[in-house]
Amino acid sequence: MKNDVKKIGWLLLLGQLLFQGTVFMAAFAAILLGLGDKATIVGSCIGSFLANVVVLGIFYLIRRKDFTKNPDAKVTPKIILGGFAVILMWNLVISLIDTLTSYKLSIPSSGEQIPAGFGLIFIAVLPAVMEEFAFRKVIFGLTRKHGFWPAAILSSVIFGLMHQNITQGIFAFGMGIIFCYVYEKTGKIWVTMLLHFANNAMSVLLPLLPNYGGYGALIEAGLGIVSAVILAVLLIRNRKKLPRISVPKEWFINVPMMLYSIFCVGMAVCMLVIGANV
Repeated sequence: MKNDVKKIGWLLLLGQLLFQGTVFMAAFAAILLGLGDKATIVGSCIGSFLANVVVLGIFYLIRRKDFTKNPDAKVTPKIILGGFAVILMWNLVISLIDTLTSYKLSIPSSGEQIPAGFGLIFIAVLPAVMEEFAFRKVIFGLTRKHGFWPAAILSSVIFGLMHQNITQGIFAFGMGIIFCYVYEKTGKIWVTMLLHFANNAMSVLLPLLPNYGGYGALIEAGLGIVSAVILAVLLIRNRKKLPRISVPKEWFINVPMMLYSIFCVGMAVCMLVIGANV
């Protein structure tokens, strides 16, 4: 299995180089031709397609016989609605942290208003499909034979690093665990794609509400406190049921995974420096 994880690491590193190169060219074209933020977003989707669908897709086609699923998996409204409820609470907790720390490390933009239809396609639909395929179906699916928690943690850590942003990375790690659990219980990748789309769609649609910029953060922070308390109570009440989690250290301590981590952390630091000087 160590060799499989190393192969995934090299593919992830290759994918990130393709992704960053595509984003850089799109951002350069946007500045040079005055195309605005939409060009950079489209470039990000193209880069994500190359990294997540093309690179990992070829790997999936070669190794598809080695992927496993939960034989008892079944799609139920309880899992879908419960997953969405936890996603919503996790969103609110991260919003609370973001509000309390004023820690926003997004890539600087021109402030251009993104049309709702454009945003739903390029920020909600396409990333949900491509990222769920890569991180849940491919990475989680291949490592699942070694246990749910090791596979979920590996894929979620990689998912968090991929965002190259401290706040978004923590958020993506938690989301990754939730998506892995839903995929484990349903066995259908379209379910996690649907939940991922719903999550991303909220970030597109909520800012379009009248006066959202004035009261949105305050409401999210208040609901975030409630959500944090609920999650804490649930964890405390079920602490005896929580599993002992052990991930093979060689899954992370190997050359490609370490290079991938250094690359992603380095990009996060670059974004921090750029954000501080814009």
